[in-house]
Amino acid sequence: MTEIPEHLLQRSRQRRAALTGEGGGDDAAPSGGDAAAAPATTGSPAPAAAAPAAPAVPEPEPEPEPTPPWVEAAESRKKVPWWAAAALSILPLFFIVYAWTLGEPTNDEGPLAVGNELYNGSAGCAGCHGGGGGGGVGPAMAGGAVVETFPEPADMITWVALGSAGYQDAGFSTYGATDKPIAGGMPGQAATLTPSEIMDVVLHERTEFGGEEFDIAVWEEGFEDKINELLPDQADEYMTVLEEWSATPPTG
Repeated sequence: MTEIPEHLLQRSRQRRAALTGEGGGDDAAPSGGDAAAAPATTGSPAPAAAAPAAPAVPEPEPEPEPTPPWVEAAESRKKVPWWAAAALSILPLFFIVYAWTLGEPTNDEGPLAVGNELYNGSAGCAGCHGGGGGGGVGPAMAGGAVVETFPEPADMITWVALGSAGYQDAGFSTYGATDKPIAGGMPGQAATLTPSEIMDVVLHERTEFGGEEFDIAVWEEGFEDKINELLPDQADEYMTVLEEWSATPPTG
């Protein structure tokens, strides 16, 4: 059996004592030479516990940019109700339909149509002069006879308005350019028809039976003077109609 040298045993005890903290007794006392040669050693220090990681600090959210004033105004403005928006959407269609109703007067609305209706209706002209102007109790007007008798519309208007009695009261014994004697059968229409209606009837008779195309120059010939002379109380109304016809010729 091999002996372990004393100095090795002593060193072993010293190391054990250093590790366990127990005294080594006499055996533990170091010899002068051994103590100097073998410095006391201590156990390796325990590794330091790792410090816990600091929690991540969230980055502050950027402040929202201020809303421009025009955006705020748009957002605060009252919105159009849905029913109003629906109504507005049909406005273009309404205007189109409305525009179609603003066309030129049709043949059922113009002076010629009104004159025809009066001639064959409430004015009673057809009862004396015939539906086609061929005559009857009253003289014929068809075939241009009416224009031959009254070359100037103003003479025909005063005759229709005053009638036989009114012409005689005004001092006439004949009427028209042909100087036909007044027989007393023409009823005056001034009491039953307006100036506009009398002019419509005369226009119808001259166009339908006389074959005359409307010419404002023919109508204006002596018009104002004769109307002022024989129909002074309604002269303004007759002149107003003539001015309207001058601006918009009566073709319907």
